[in-house]
Amino acid sequence: MKSACPKVLHELGGTSMIQHLLDAINPLELSRITLVVGYKEGWVREELSDRDVGFVTQEEQLGTGHALKQAREQIKSDKVLVLPGDIPLLKRSSLENFLKQSRKNDEGFSLLSVDREDPSGYGRIVRRDGGGVSRVVEEKDATEKERSIKEINTGIYLFNNTHLLWEGLEGLENDNAQGEFYLTDLVEYYIGSGKQVMAVKVDGSEQFLGVNTRADLAEASRILQNRRQSSSDEGRSSANS
Repeated sequence: MKSACPKVLHELGGTSMIQHLLDAINPLELSRITLVVGYKEGWVREELSDRDVGFVTQEEQLGTGHALKQAREQIKSDKVLVLPGDIPLLKRSSLENFLKQSRKNDEGFSLLSVDREDPSGYGRIVRRDGGGVSRVVEEKDATEKERSIKEINTGIYLFNNTHLLWEGLEGLENDNAQGEFYLTDLVEYYIGSGKQVMAVKVDGSEQFLGVNTRADLAEASRILQNRRQSSSDEGRSSANS
């Protein structure tokens, strides 16, 4: 973002990205919410001082798998929902649909996917001939054929077997283009352990826009403004009918 401000504290519509995300998940009545923080973590803690959330520090940014490992001591549930902090446009309805569909996969690993016309920058969902998930490949590690896949990984996961989760995290390796420990590598670990990996595809790719640049932030702000305008127009229409 080329800014001293932590990415998740950048605002759209007068509210920080992380506040938008917490507003989307708050109605789910989760037993505990833990944020993995790093850069300028004090700013994030202060921003969320009135929220009922816990914090854990990731001293080195070594990837999503490494981030989740840091939170292990705070996670007591046998079900773990993981979300990235930079998707402020997420709709609660999509998350509720994902959780509902994921109940069918009570011993496995579910991830939320969406088709995106321009999938550049996102991990791709690689499926077997029968339609099941085979693996998730990050763009920097993908072949030319894999980069043509439109179905992308949103970074939202539900783990229904935490024994396998912690066991799999311990075995992650960072032999990839970014030298990071990818949470998505657990797809192959779960499959190898005889568990199902389910990709729940939803509509509305714009709500999963990952905000990584100022251009992304401007685009997200535009989408939010249009969404609010549409809601306002519908409200006026209902009042006049």
